[in-house]
Amino acid sequence: MDTPCLVYQGPLDRNGYGERPRFRSRGGPRRLHRWVMEQVFGPDAISGKVVMHLCDNPPCFRFDHLRIGTPRDNVEDCMDKGRRATGARHPQAKLSEHDVREIRRRASTGEDQRAIANDFDIGRNNVSMIHTKQTWKGI
Repeated sequence: MDTPCLVYQGPLDRNGYGERPRFRSRGGPRRLHRWVMEQVFGPDAISGKVVMHLCDNPPCFRFDHLRIGTPRDNVEDCMDKGRRATGARHPQAKLSEHDVREIRRRASTGEDQRAIANDFDIGRNNVSMIHTKQTWKGI
C-alpha cells in the first residue's frame, strides 16, 4: 500500500477488528471497517458481502485499504496470501503429511479402503478423497 494504515485506537474484538458500542446493530457489535464502507456506499452495497482489508491489518479503517467482496473473494485472497491454514497446519487436522502419503501408498496397492480408514480413524470416503487427491492436494 502506498498510504499508511489508519489504525483504530479504540477497543478491538477478539479477531483484532475495531469496534465501538455505538456501531452496534441488532446482530451485535459492528466492526468499524464495515461501518466506514457503509457510510461511503450505503448499507445495501455491503449487504451479504464482506469488507476485505487489502493491507491485511484488521484494526485499519482507511477507506482506500478496504474493498467490498464476496465471501469467496475473501477466502481466495486469504489463500493467495498464504494466510489460510491448510493440511496438517489446520487446527482440526487429524492427519499428518506422513499419514497422507501412507494412505495414498496403501490405497494405490489396492488395499481395502475400509481397513486403511480404520487404521487412521477416519472415514472410508476420506481415504478415497485423499487417494484421488480431491483433498490434501498439496501433498
